[in-house]
Amino acid sequence: MSRCEEAKIQISEDGDEYPLTLRNYGDYGTKTIPISSDMFEDIVKPIIRNRVLKTINSAMERAELTKSSIDAVIIAGGSSNLRPFADAITNLFGRDKIIIPDKVQFVSAKGAALMPFIGGEFKLSDDVGIVMSDNTIFPILHKNKDGVGSKSNRFAFSLTKDSPDAHFIITNGDGRIVYDKMNIPTKGFLQERLEVTAEIDKDQIANIKIHNNTVADELKDSKIKIHNLTFYYDLSAIGK
Repeated sequence: MSRCEEAKIQISEDGDEYPLTLRNYGDYGTKTIPISSDMFEDIVKPIIRNRVLKTINSAMERAELTKSSIDAVIIAGGSSNLRPFADAITNLFGRDKIIIPDKVQFVSAKGAALMPFIGGEFKLSDDVGIVMSDNTIFPILHKNKDGVGSKSNRFAFSLTKDSPDAHFIITNGDGRIVYDKMNIPTKGFLQERLEVTAEIDKDQIANIKIHNNTVADELKDSKIKIHNLTFYYDLSAIGK
């Protein structure tokens, strides 16, 4: 992987071939393959098309924005040096909107280092909720309000019919993204109280706990971890 990184940087910055040596290449032993810029671009173009552009379009759709409504696009990080990446972003937004800072490989790390000093907070960009029996969604963590370090209130749920378990489905605010599902053991009483709490740790993972006091001790607490939440960095929180 280190040699691949060297090849990517050299081809991106200089456009030269890179002699990549593959060791223990099966029956062929050690083999050196010259990686040209054309070969490299053929490898990365499908990745950019299927991942980067799809992610950008998805983000604009969820933010209810179009490319014409965006005033500027700041490109940062080492991948900014990839010509197919730069070409794809330029073709999408237009060259006049593109801003490329100096030392693109270091600005992301510099920003991360400054964050503890300038303040700000990571906030959820979407609600986290539980699907109810009528298919409405009850939010337990709220976008633009909750974020890293947040703890929810204690919410109480009950069954709508006699059942040996309760089905919990955790989704985003509109139900299009299902984060997790879990069946919680119950006694089957309609007045059974299922208590739910949630908090977001420093690793941006939501820890959801479901407590049922009516079942055996080993079944009382069930836990769900959600790793794929989306956040934004709230600069308005600076100085608070």
